[in-house]
Amino acid sequence: MRYITTWILGAVLVLSACGGGGSSGNSSGPTSPPAPPASGTPTATITNSPTVATNLTKISTTGLKAVLSADKLGTVPLANLLGGPMITAKTTAVGATTAGNSVSCGVNGGTMNFTFMVNNTTTLSAGDSVTIVFTDCAFVAGTRLNGSINITFTRYIDATNYAFNLTTSNFTSTSANLTNGPYNYTGSFDLNNNIITSAFNVDGVTVVGQPVVSVNGSQSTTSGTVHIDYASAGWIECVYSNWVVDNTTGKPLSGTITITAANGDSAVITVVGSHYQVAITINGVLTSYLVPL
Repeated sequence: MRYITTWILGAVLVLSACGGGGSSGNSSGPTSPPAPPASGTPTATITNSPTVATNLTKISTTGLKAVLSADKLGTVPLANLLGGPMITAKTTAVGATTAGNSVSCGVNGGTMNFTFMVNNTTTLSAGDSVTIVFTDCAFVAGTRLNGSINITFTRYIDATNYAFNLTTSNFTSTSANLTNGPYNYTGSFDLNNNIITSAFNVDGVTVVGQPVVSVNGSQSTTSGTVHIDYASAGWIECVYSNWVVDNTTGKPLSGTITITAANGDSAVITVVGSHYQVAITINGVLTSYLVPL
C-alpha cells in the first residue's frame, strides 16, 4: 500500500485554475460533460493559418486549467481513506448503507463524513462504494477542501490489484482566501502489479495519467497530457512540458506545449517575449506564427 499512498499524495488529480494558467472556473452540472478517450490517435485535423495558431493557444489554456484542476485532489490521501474505513464498513449488514461516520482530516483541521454501501461482510468486491463529504478539510496546511467524492470499485482482488471509478461533486479548493471551483469531474483508477493507469474528465477535458504541478513562490510549473475537443471536429492531444506560469499575472513565462492532431500534423507552442510562438507543421511543412499573450 505504500506505493499507492505515495502516488495519490503526489498525484495530480486540481482544483486551482490559473488563467493562461490562472482564473477560477465553474461547472454547473453534477457531472462532467463528455470527454475524449484516454487513449487512441487524435481525430481532429488542423490547418496552417494565423486563426488556427490563435485557437491553439486558447485551447491549450483550457487544457492547462484541466491539468491544474486535477492537482488539488492529489492532496487527498485516497489510499489511506479507502483502507481503514472501507474495511470497517464490512462489519455492517450486507447491502446496507451506513452513514454518519465523521472523521477528522488531521492536525490541519476539517472533517470528512463517510457513507458506505457494501455487498459483503468479509471482503471488498466490485460494486462496493463510499461517498466522502469534505467540510473545510485541510490535509495540507493552507488548503481547505469542500465538496464530495464518490468511489465505486469495479474490481477488487487484493490490496495490490483493484480498480475504481471516481466522481466529484461541487468540489472546491480554497488557498490564501481564494476559492477555485466548484469543479465536477469523473475519473478511473486501476492498480495492477504496481502499474497504475488513470484518466480524469475535468469539465469535458480528459487528463491522462499523472500530471505534475509544482509551485515556487509566485510561479507554477506544469507537466502533463490532456485530450481535448477541437472545434467540434474531433480531439487533439496537448502535452505540457515544464510550462511555467506567473500566478500573479496569469501569463506564461517558459516551457513547451506540444500538440498532436490527426494525420501526424502537429504544433509546438513556446513563449517569446510578450508572445506565444506557434510552430505548425502540416504535411511536413513548418510555419511559425506569433500570437500576443
